[in-house]
Amino acid sequence: RQRQMCIRDRLYTLDLINDTKATVSIYSTDGSRVYQQKNNNLSPGQNILYLPELAAGYYIFNIANDNLDQSYPITIVQ
Repeated sequence: RQRQMCIRDRLYTLDLINDTKATVSIYSTDGSRVYQQKNNNLSPGQNILYLPELAAGYYIFNIANDNLDQSYPITIVQ
């Protein structure tokens, strides 16, 4: 079972083992993409992503590259 992430202050921390270029997307609960940043250069270890200002609520956070495509539920709180 996946843990839901709660995000405050528009910061999302992502821990990686290897460096990668990845696309980060956020989708609303109706499936509409509300944010996308392509080709993020992410380093091994902890990466802090600054997310756009979104209304409080539930979203799906997706990170994808040639070897990875993972989605996580997130909650934006004000």
